[in-house]
Amino acid sequence: MIADVRLNYPLASGETGIAGFNVFQGVNLTVPLSGLGAAAPSPAPMAPAAPLLAKFYDIFVRGWVLRDQKANALDFDAEHPGRWTSRMSALSAIMHTAEPDLAGFSGHGGKLILVHGDDDALIPVGWSEDYYRSVVARMGAGTVNGFVWFYTVPGYGHGAGTFVVDWDSLSALDRWVETGAAPAEPIAADANPAGAGRTRPLCRFPSWPRYKGAGDINQAASFACAKG
Repeated sequence: MIADVRLNYPLASGETGIAGFNVFQGVNLTVPLSGLGAAAPSPAPMAPAAPLLAKFYDIFVRGWVLRDQKANALDFDAEHPGRWTSRMSALSAIMHTAEPDLAGFSGHGGKLILVHGDDDALIPVGWSEDYYRSVVARMGAGTVNGFVWFYTVPGYGHGAGTFVVDWDSLSALDRWVETGAAPAEPIAADANPAGAGRTRPLCRFPSWPRYKGAGDINQAASFACAKG
């Protein structure tokens, strides 16, 4: 796993760093960004086959931080931004999406189902894990369990991966709001053609689907949500 980044300067958002990627657990950070065609950002100092993650970083640094499309993003050090420190802080307030106090949302009957793939090569699953923990720390586990259910999925990436979740989360969310019936531990099918419809239980964080030691490995019934 690429180590978490802990910043040594304050951000207006209150955040102190970002989570690393689970590279030793299967995350492929070399996946290229394709399909943009004429819509691709220009100029693009990185090669067309550059990894998805690198391209987003490149665009963010040149366009948001430095505001110089001719700059070399690789010359920018986010841990030691120097004269760009205040700019980083200001941007954190503009882009801040990690507000842990969801009392207003829950008070209006809101329900949240959060799903994040463990193999996401663009947004580390640790970001969502850290956010969920911050909501629990602010509001308490009992309160959060009443309106936020968070699932992490092994093998699932940023809409792709070795296991692509096929689950009618919209119906589950509607049922939860309208009837109060939470989704519990739903079953997801693999949308990959090669997966041939294999299924896995979706397990609420921090639990994960562990093989029971017997049974068809392609069937959810052969797995149980475990912790640790």
